[in-house]
Amino acid sequence: GCLLFGALMKNGNNCQNSKGKGVALIAVLWIVATLSIIVAGISYSVRQELRQMSLYREMVQSKAQSEAAMSLVLQQMIASAQRPNKIISVDLVYQGQGIKLQIMPMSGLIDINNASQPLLAALFERGAGMDPAAAEELAKNVVDARTKLDRQGRALRFDAIQDLLRVPGVDYALYARLAPLVTAEATGSGKVNPLAAPENVLQVLAGDNARAVADFIVARATEVAGLDLTLFDNRFVDTATTQRFRLQTKIPLSSGLFSLATCSVDLSARSQDGMPWRIFRCSHQLAANPGKGL
Repeated sequence: GCLLFGALMKNGNNCQNSKGKGVALIAVLWIVATLSIIVAGISYSVRQELRQMSLYREMVQSKAQSEAAMSLVLQQMIASAQRPNKIISVDLVYQGQGIKLQIMPMSGLIDINNASQPLLAALFERGAGMDPAAAEELAKNVVDARTKLDRQGRALRFDAIQDLLRVPGVDYALYARLAPLVTAEATGSGKVNPLAAPENVLQVLAGDNARAVADFIVARATEVAGLDLTLFDNRFVDTATTQRFRLQTKIPLSSGLFSLATCSVDLSARSQDGMPWRIFRCSHQLAANPGKGL
């Protein structure tokens, strides 16, 4: 009997030991799995931070390269007695980096400070898809807003295109459609130079004649002599040269994105640091698809 009891106790201890080992193994597996998840999370976070740091470094480098490319082009423009009155695209190489640069006279955009009320109405109708009556009313609101007098008796005008948002009838959705077509920085007659205008502005000048606009853009790009400007409303057209330009650079990054830098420049004014031009507005951004501008 004693021998039988001892054997039973021994078997019982063996079962308990097996269960204990099984629980310990499960605990170890859970710990290993948890640590694996933590390590994977940390590794992913580190990789993301490294990508962000690499992208930031590229952005800083591309910004410096863009500024250098713009300075080289501006020096050439200052040295030349002539000012371009059309869109010009230039391919540059700076420190081994290929850079695409576009020079666009400001007269290629619709000047919200000087454009006539009929031109503004055409902008809202053809550029933003408003019905004619609403476009006319909004054009009047814009003229009223820019001619309203301040306390010193001076017209308020618009300091930037974002000021359109203070005009009754302009919400952000409408502003976003208008932003690529307008400027508050041009000087001159308030008319538009078709030789310097982007496609969506040409559509405003030509009405619904999309095919003629497409043909004009092709002819302009191939520098065909004697471009036909009669398809545009002559009330809104002026091909005079200007001293104000918008320069934009496009630089590809290793991430597949593009670095876009845009600066507005006045060649008739000397900056405070002694440069023979004044840069009065700049922006720098990333873009997956730069669009048709460059």
